[in-house]
Amino acid sequence: LHGFLPEIYCQNCKKVEYIGYEAINAREHVCKCGCKKFRHNIVMFGEAAPFYATLYHELEDLRYAKNSLFVCIGTSGQVLDVASFAKYAKNSILNNLEKTELDEYFSKSYNLPATQAAALIEADVDEFFS
Repeated sequence: LHGFLPEIYCQNCKKVEYIGYEAINAREHVCKCGCKKFRHNIVMFGEAAPFYATLYHELEDLRYAKNSLFVCIGTSGQVLDVASFAKYAKNSILNNLEKTELDEYFSKSYNLPATQAAALIEADVDEFFS
């Protein structure tokens, strides 16, 4: 939803380019369109996230799906109302480091690091869709 840090995009033609985690040196980096104005392909505070429309479209599709699952990893729920997103799906999984008030809105909740929860979530997904 908020972009991908290892990418930059040209502010003139909007071409996206993968650069890894290197710093941008605009004096040396020139786009094929001739522009030297690049920025990281992420949303900063106060900017609209370009994929929110896609998110809401996908959530509507969940509402009508026979089998649906919403997985949310690492959120405070302060920016987006993920508790309401969980209601769109028949099943939902939340993973946060600590227990929060969001836990009650999800079918399952794992309160541990994502690196530890990943295998549990993967098993849940496999079980749900098998």
